[in-house]
Amino acid sequence: MFRDLKPDEIDVRVQSIKENGAVLLLYKDARCDMIILDETVGAMNWKREHTRENKNCIVSLWDSDKAQWISKEDTGAESMTEKEKGLASDSFKRACFNWGIGRELYTSPFIWVKNTGDFKQRGNKWTTYTKFNVSHIEIIDKKIVSLTITDDKGKVRFNTGNKPKTKSKSKPKKVKKISEDEILEIEKLLSDTKSDKDKFLKWLKSKFNASKIEDLAQVDYAKVVSALSKKKGE
Repeated sequence: MFRDLKPDEIDVRVQSIKENGAVLLLYKDARCDMIILDETVGAMNWKREHTRENKNCIVSLWDSDKAQWISKEDTGAESMTEKEKGLASDSFKRACFNWGIGRELYTSPFIWVKNTGDFKQRGNKWTTYTKFNVSHIEIIDKKIVSLTITDDKGKVRFNTGNKPKTKSKSKPKKVKKISEDEILEIEKLLSDTKSDKDKFLKWLKSKFNASKIEDLAQVDYAKVVSALSKKKGE
């Protein structure tokens, strides 16, 4: 019913950190849930209610066929700051998980990033000011099959599954040039027609992008010979 999360809708947070690396977790925020509810069922077709001093949240969707509200409920946990607000937000996000919004995050692989010099020790603890983000994610049937995490400098710090497809630079095709015999044939025609060679080379450049006779592509040889032969017959 609800679409998959986009890379920029997924938050990446450090769960634990030590000298040689850190464990990262994937999150969504309440704003993301509200946006997806609005765009999927419409702002007037869903509602949220909190009970037990915000510990529980009930998210209800309007079922026009049954002409009634269908509800799902879950319990949240307090955050370290703004406990009441954090509790209401967490219970809302969990209730939205029940509806399937962001459920793919539960299938996240174990994300371990190595310390590349950006983790610092503060007393007995390790910390980092590096911000991590999801630069690529592929989800099939609500399961994460491919994931790339980059840091705030754009460096890939974690990658699993199929790497994101990038347009490969196609190698320019090698153009086959005319042979020595064909070069001699053109020069003979120029002599027979008493053509101005400088004017001919300018024409060759503008018409076939060849600065010299030997630069002429094999596919254009017949056209040049035909043009010179017509002049010879005049």
